[in-house]
Amino acid sequence: MANKELDMRVRSGLDDKEAALGRERALGFIRGGMRKMVPRYPELSNRLRGIKSNSIENLESLLEQATSVLTQKGVKVFRAKTPEEALRHVAEIVGQGLVVKSKSNAAKEIDLVQTLQNQGAKVVETDLGDRIVQLAGSHASHSLAPAIHMTVNRVAEIFSNDLGRTFPADEEVLVEAARVSLRNYLLTADVGLSGANAIAADTGSIIVMENEGNIRAVTSLPRVHIAIAGIEKIVPTLEDALTVVRAASVFGVGQDFGTYASVISGPSRTFDLDGEEFLTGLGPEEVHVVLLEHGRWEAKERGFAETLYCINCGSCLNFCPIYREVGEQYGDKYLGGRGIITAAIQKGLKTADVSGLSLCLNCKNCTEACPSQISTPEMLNRLRAQSFMENGIAPLWNTAFKVMSKQARLHWYANLGSKFQSLVFSREGDGQKTRFPMVGLPYRRVLPTLAAKSFYDLWPAVVTPETSERLWLQDNNRLKGQQGKDNLSKPPVKPTAANKRVTFFTGCMINYAFTHIGDAVLAVLGKHGFTVDIPRGQGCCGLPIYINGDVEKAREAAKANIKSLLDCPGEKIVVACATCGSHLSHSMIDLFSEGDPWRAKAELVAAKVEDISQFLNQSASQAEGLDLSSQGNKPISLSLTYHDPCHLNRGQGVKQAPRDILQRIAGIELTEMADADTCCGFGGTCSFKQYEISERVRKRKLNSIRETKAQAVAAGCPGCLLHIQDGLKQEGMSVKAYHPVELLAMSYGWKGRE
Repeated sequence: MANKELDMRVRSGLDDKEAALGRERALGFIRGGMRKMVPRYPELSNRLRGIKSNSIENLESLLEQATSVLTQKGVKVFRAKTPEEALRHVAEIVGQGLVVKSKSNAAKEIDLVQTLQNQGAKVVETDLGDRIVQLAGSHASHSLAPAIHMTVNRVAEIFSNDLGRTFPADEEVLVEAARVSLRNYLLTADVGLSGANAIAADTGSIIVMENEGNIRAVTSLPRVHIAIAGIEKIVPTLEDALTVVRAASVFGVGQDFGTYASVISGPSRTFDLDGEEFLTGLGPEEVHVVLLEHGRWEAKERGFAETLYCINCGSCLNFCPIYREVGEQYGDKYLGGRGIITAAIQKGLKTADVSGLSLCLNCKNCTEACPSQISTPEMLNRLRAQSFMENGIAPLWNTAFKVMSKQARLHWYANLGSKFQSLVFSREGDGQKTRFPMVGLPYRRVLPTLAAKSFYDLWPAVVTPETSERLWLQDNNRLKGQQGKDNLSKPPVKPTAANKRVTFFTGCMINYAFTHIGDAVLAVLGKHGFTVDIPRGQGCCGLPIYINGDVEKAREAAKANIKSLLDCPGEKIVVACATCGSHLSHSMIDLFSEGDPWRAKAELVAAKVEDISQFLNQSASQAEGLDLSSQGNKPISLSLTYHDPCHLNRGQGVKQAPRDILQRIAGIELTEMADADTCCGFGGTCSFKQYEISERVRKRKLNSIRETKAQAVAAGCPGCLLHIQDGLKQEGMSVKAYHPVELLAMSYGWKGRE
């Protein structure tokens, strides 16, 4: 049932073309502003992370301090353990009065507006986006821009219906109409209701940031003001609170500081003429603060405290490829991955599943964009593990993970599949398409053929430079009339890195489908005098199993890989797959708890792992003087663009090294594509479970490639290459796709798959 509900939500999101146009218009503007503004504050993110980490760690004492100081200043504080308690308390204050409301995530979390309206109160949203949504009877589709799913024509229609006169589809006219229509409500309201960006415990101050000016009016004009906020909004000092609101401006909308910042530290007061006593001033006579605890303590107890670092700036949504395609259908009351985590804690895993727990591509765009550096994908993976334990997984995937977790079993099935794949697939150039409709395999999808012989079967466990020479001699035999004449038939040049030995972790894709990438790795390393160990005990890295929640089978795969890799004498473990490299160097460690001997072994492996481009670049800068250009004897005339694989760029921090490799190759003209570091949409098993979303994400990547007019695209991840090649073939693009190490080997004269 949960999967059907999720499928319906995804379908709704993908089909809403009007909302998609609105998101593109708004998010493009916001992303552009953020990219310009964030570099101006290089320490802001680290500072905010420290503040939020300290605040959540000491939340109980800060809550007591804030409550005490607020009370001393005349604020009526109510701590609500549950939504029901918060709703009853606010309902008693409001009665059936007129409420003017500004943006409040906590109010949305507990459905406060609906409760007040049900008891006869009139609630008027004063944030422009929220007002549009309210009048349309719609829903908020973004944290800071609730109405981005509506066109200006639709907004004109909404205001025309509400105000009884026809308005043109002109943004300035519509904003003025909203201002005029809200003015009387603000002047006559009984209660003003707001949220809080931050609450300073030392001064008892509520900080709210905005651009429209409506919050200033909501918090000062009505006689009663109610602020409702989650307890995670409390920070130690007023300076910390101002850091929070600055970060919300910089990362949320690309401003150095919002237009209006209001600091509320109690009811409005003034001295009498003699200065002897306080009298009520021109602002609210009563200030109430409702501190919502709903699920916050549980988040800390269950190891999800990091989700409480969120400042609701919406930056994660602005860069999330899934949200970009399906909008508000991804998430719950809070949108995006963070919203799914909150839903799981507050409502259970079923709600998280329906909200899109399985959709995250693990691209880490959200973490990179987050001012608090929240590792949302890692927390989602932990929830997937819990979901797996409680609900299991589809039989097909369960069988696949059983095969993948055991190297011998995987090897047997892959070899069997290579022999009988023609029964299931039909050839499509150098790829293949399914003959039968299967999950994640529509007729149009192009997949690589399985190699007749796996990479392990093609090469011995130890490949010396002399052994790898066969690559050059065999390839040279393809050059008609050139055997014995072309300089490629000569033995490799004198090694420049003698006595060096490395271990090569191939991963599934290179071992069973893209064996030519493995050949290229051996060709380049052999040319530079490296002996390469290819341990036979290695298998699937385990990341696809891990991110689908089957932690036990992922541990099985990890233990086998750790043992085989540590048994090799190489100083480094070279990886040519971004996904495998990311898992071996980072997430594999998290499979084992502190104190587990396997965790220490995993850390030893992680310390040795390097992407092939990173390894070659670093080796070139070391004392032995390895010169990547010294072997080059065959310039490649090729216009090229480069795609940053998520697991290489954000997963391992390797961005420049592949470009350096490509720029060393004579004849290559490298042109940067727009948004080179955005996800291609593959996401491993995600592209099989939700292929249409994956296609939509990829289409943007293909457009970026097309705009460069490049003849080829390079990417340091076989998964990305698989997905991009599928799209290139489906769209009839003549662009070729390569791994950077292939092109480097070709510049040395290796013929490769050509």
